[in-house]
Amino acid sequence: MNPEHLLQPVMRWVATMNWVSDRNQDQMAYAAALQEFETYQRFSRLLLSPENHKINGFVHINNQGQPDVSVRRADWNSWAQPGDSNRKCVRCYKQFSEAEPDGECRFHRHGKDCCGNPTPCTTATAHVHNKTCMSEIGKFIKTPRSSGQFDGRSYKVFGIDTEMVYTEYGMEAARATVVDVHGSLVANFFIKPTGRILDLNTRYSGVTEGFLDIAVSLEEAHRILFHHINENTILVGHHLSNDLKVLKLIHTNVVDTAVLFESRGRYQSLKVLAKRHLHKEIHNEVGGHDSTEDASTCIELVIKCFLR
Repeated sequence: MNPEHLLQPVMRWVATMNWVSDRNQDQMAYAAALQEFETYQRFSRLLLSPENHKINGFVHINNQGQPDVSVRRADWNSWAQPGDSNRKCVRCYKQFSEAEPDGECRFHRHGKDCCGNPTPCTTATAHVHNKTCMSEIGKFIKTPRSSGQFDGRSYKVFGIDTEMVYTEYGMEAARATVVDVHGSLVANFFIKPTGRILDLNTRYSGVTEGFLDIAVSLEEAHRILFHHINENTILVGHHLSNDLKVLKLIHTNVVDTAVLFESRGRYQSLKVLAKRHLHKEIHNEVGGHDSTEDASTCIELVIKCFLR
């Protein structure tokens, strides 16, 4: 969809409103509306093309009108064919069956930068994986259509980040955070996974014991998100296909900072990009990643891109 064409009815609406009043409230509202439209237009110039959606593993609607995924980079192939229960543990690299994840898993918690000892220093009671069965694609839903030309969701730009935990079904969403272009919090909530939790992945997710007490279902998570976004909303994130995958959402208007700052065919981590382009350190907290910080950093990186 052409973003400028999308904005035309709203711009006509703004133009026909009675902004002649000298009241500061009217003037401020008018300035804010114009600023929002301008921001939307600028971010829309960096939207991923349909081809890049496919290359980077986004679930999309194919020519037959069905959800589909086409992953062309082997290292991003985190999908399993229906009936294939063979999995490889992402921690100790042993093969195991998805139906039987329990078993001694010995690994280095911090990878090559761990203890320096070749013998694994950490032991868990289950193996974990990051694959999703292709049959799950049928459960993906599209973000809602605009309710009309005055639907304010259509002209919003949001940063989004989803934290994940390991369950018997792979990685599932456990927390979702949405911020606006100023970094202000729009939505922040925990999500209850459908599978048995095998590892909270706290070092990366920041999710700790007890989150289930305040977590909502994935269906409720969709209702919360759809209050703020529709199919025209621009979502900004890092490796955003992963976030949308665990949220089971299909969304076209995305700006992906991993793709935007791709260098020589390689993707940089958000931590590296933040330090290199924003001169700030992230992911330093012992308690795990801060999803609000990650979502805001993605917005800042795109704005930095405008200034280059």
